[in-house]
Amino acid sequence: MKKLVCLVAVLVMLFSVVHAAEDKVEITFCVGESTLTINGEAVTVEKPYVVGAGVTLVPVRVITEAFGAEVGWEAQTKTITLSYPDVEIILQIDNPMAEVNKQATTLLSAPELTANGFTMVPLRFISETFGATVSYDDATGKITVVKETKISGETVTGGVESKYVGDSYFGWSMENPEGMLMDDRFFDGTMTSFISEEDDNYGIVIFVSATPEDYDFGKDYIEAKNSVGTGKSIVKIDKIEADGVQEINLQLKDKSTYVIQRKLVKGSRTFQIVAIFSNEDTKQRDAWIQTVDSFTTEYKEEDTHDLSNVENGMRTFSAEDVNFSIDVPEDYVMASEEDAVNFFAFYSVAQEDDFSS
Repeated sequence: MKKLVCLVAVLVMLFSVVHAAEDKVEITFCVGESTLTINGEAVTVEKPYVVGAGVTLVPVRVITEAFGAEVGWEAQTKTITLSYPDVEIILQIDNPMAEVNKQATTLLSAPELTANGFTMVPLRFISETFGATVSYDDATGKITVVKETKISGETVTGGVESKYVGDSYFGWSMENPEGMLMDDRFFDGTMTSFISEEDDNYGIVIFVSATPEDYDFGKDYIEAKNSVGTGKSIVKIDKIEADGVQEINLQLKDKSTYVIQRKLVKGSRTFQIVAIFSNEDTKQRDAWIQTVDSFTTEYKEEDTHDLSNVENGMRTFSAEDVNFSIDVPEDYVMASEEDAVNFFAFYSVAQEDDFSS
């Protein structure tokens, strides 16, 4: 899973839709020391320190480098914006109030600006909002932050006999990929991944997202063309407009791998399929290429295994570790990590309802 996701993350960033994170992030440090480790690599930063009732403040750089979050800074109001998949945190220097996905929350201690001009933010609040856990070792004085991604390992091929798999809520379907397992799917259905039973370097990942209001099909096609780096040759790059769907189909190969990047824009929804196959078994490769080519923005009613978890306009979220479940509206997405055990958050993505959660 990790190898495939890392490869797909790079390809998707080039194709300008979604960012995927590492399977695990681990930060370790001691308060008052300027060197910490991020996944085993030493990084020198402004020394973390403790304020108020035991709140540890760390440089915002620690958050951006470790979690891959984007940071924005508005100098006039001294406002910090941290953007992470499905999470946006807005902080202000010396202000104990913060916003998480437009919902107000009170901090135990406000962010601070050091005399050297470094922005210091509360470690535990931001880490746990991003779905990480924070622990403290009394004996060594070491603080450890860990964020892991859980792999579900659900079987589709072999588990069902249907010719197609799809999502009736988002309205897509494709051939059930032979020789692959569905190893991960977001609760809200915006990401579904399949990996080869033989080699988890290879598989198919499907993303669903909202189409930007200023989406420019022609510009996107040019950027896709220009994103091809050295070492890979273009097999095909199609630009298709038909039946209300705008599609870019980019296929690349080198000696060892075959890569497909399809993007289909249909109204307010964008579907992106990223696939990586081995070139060594050409028969299997060609069968999987056919599977990706079969993806359509129409849900086939017949002989399709429906992956959607929407019933009567709601999705049921369950956390088995704490024996907890809740029904949320179908158009809500998760703002917390799906493997979290003590914090669950969902918010509306409807353009006309950007405050409900």
